[in-house]
Amino acid sequence: MISFLLSLSLGQWLNAAGILLVLLGVLFGFLMKPKEYRHSNDPSDLMTLDEFRKGNWKSRTRGKTWEIFWEYVLILGLGIELCALAVSIPEDLKLSQRIEELRKANDELEAKMQPRIITARQRADFKTSLANIRKGQVKIGVRNPDNETLDFVEQVHDLLVDSGFIIESQMNYPGSLVKIRNYASIGIFINSLTNVPPYALPLFEAFTNIGFPAMLVLNGTNQPASNGEIRMETNDVMVFLLEKQYKPIKP
Repeated sequence: MISFLLSLSLGQWLNAAGILLVLLGVLFGFLMKPKEYRHSNDPSDLMTLDEFRKGNWKSRTRGKTWEIFWEYVLILGLGIELCALAVSIPEDLKLSQRIEELRKANDELEAKMQPRIITARQRADFKTSLANIRKGQVKIGVRNPDNETLDFVEQVHDLLVDSGFIIESQMNYPGSLVKIRNYASIGIFINSLTNVPPYALPLFEAFTNIGFPAMLVLNGTNQPASNGEIRMETNDVMVFLLEKQYKPIKP
C-alpha cells in the first residue's frame, strides 16, 4: 500500500485531493441545506419574538455559516482539480514519450530475435548483381558461431555456390577480435586494396544491396595486432560471418 502511494505522481495526488474536497463540499453542502433559513410567506417559517429572544436565531446563522464554508471547500476542490490538470499534461506527455521509447526498444529486440533468412528474392538479386563478374575461390570464416549464425552460414554457403563461387575453406576463428562497424554482420576480408581479386568489391556491394550490411576488412585494420588478427594473403577473399549484430538499445 505504501509503495503504491509513493508511486503516485504529483498530478495524481492533486487530482485525488481535488476529488475528495469536491465530494466533501457537495455532501456537506447538501446536508446543510435543510438548516438554511428560508424566506417565504409561510407563517410557520417565521421566527417568533420569544424564539428570537431565546437565541434560536443563532443556530440558523451557524447553519448558514457552515453552508458557506462547504461551498468554499467545493470551490477549493475544483481549483485543485484544475491545478492537477495543468500538472498532469506534461506528465502525460513524458509518459507517452516513454511508452514510445519502450515500443521502439521492443521492436528492436524482436528484430534481434528474428533469425537471418535469405529469401528467394534476395538470392535472385544477389546472383543478378554478380552475373557479369568473374568468379573465384572464397573462404568462409566464423567466430564461435551460435545456432542462428550456423544456419546463416549454410545459407551464405549455398548462395555463393549457386552464384558460381568456389568455397576454398570454411573455418572457425575463435580468437578473432575483429570489429565490424555500422552494425554489419558480414566482413569481406582482403589483403589490401592494391591486391584484391576482381570479385571482392562486387561481393561486398552484393551483400549490402540485398539487406545484409557488409564491411571491407584489410590486413592490419579493424583488428588488433595480436594473436586474434586474421591475415589474408594476396588474392585471398574471405566472407567472415559474425553473430547477428543489432543497434544497442538506450536505457
